[in-house]
Amino acid sequence: MNAFVSKLQSKIQKIKSIYEKDVKEDGDLSDLVGDDAQIFASMQRWHENSHLEEDDWIELFEQIKLQLVTKENFKLDQMPQGLTEFLKVKFSKNTGIGQFAVSDIFSEHFESCVKKFFYEKVAEINDSMDEFDVEHIVEGYKWEDINFYNRTFLPLAIFRTYKEKYPQTFDVKELMEDVFSIGAGSRRHDLFPEVNAYCKVCCSELWEAKFKRLNLLIFQKQLENRFRLPVDLDSDSDIEEDKD
Repeated sequence: MNAFVSKLQSKIQKIKSIYEKDVKEDGDLSDLVGDDAQIFASMQRWHENSHLEEDDWIELFEQIKLQLVTKENFKLDQMPQGLTEFLKVKFSKNTGIGQFAVSDIFSEHFESCVKKFFYEKVAEINDSMDEFDVEHIVEGYKWEDINFYNRTFLPLAIFRTYKEKYPQTFDVKELMEDVFSIGAGSRRHDLFPEVNAYCKVCCSELWEAKFKRLNLLIFQKQLENRFRLPVDLDSDSDIEEDKD
């Protein structure tokens, strides 16, 4: 298990420890709208991400990889709506939290599987090294292939893999933020995602409607506390500061 996923699981357990005794199952609930609805949906995804292992993401990638092509066969209309502009903005920034960054939920091994698949497809087109421009080869591949991989193929592979996991998400920009933005899903200075306490995977003994209600009740408490966790339950002091 990678360290990021382990930290997600740890945070979930802390939230349960803090809030599960404080909420009343018959408490009043208000409808979520706007930013509250968006962050609540994000929290559910990050909780579910905590249950996924490296092999799960690779299996999802296997399901979508045939949708991916090399630059010779690539057309802009193959990009999901909004992704081209999203990536353009990300790649225009070289520093700070606004720059392009692949989420830590994807391991180095996952990325190596994507890269291996890409260069296998390139090799199918370039059967012999004689077809390459020798002056533009890095480890046998053209600069334009490498650039296409870094700026198009890899982001598209990751986005489609994540979308395969969350096909019902209405606003796909939220998925783009999850997988390509530093601090996605966070409301604190630690830039680590906020999470719900329960899901159907870890609480199979609870009816779905029950754990969703518990999540909403705890969410109201989290909002009241501005997503802060008590110092004695979290050694990361950044969580105690507001993310203004």
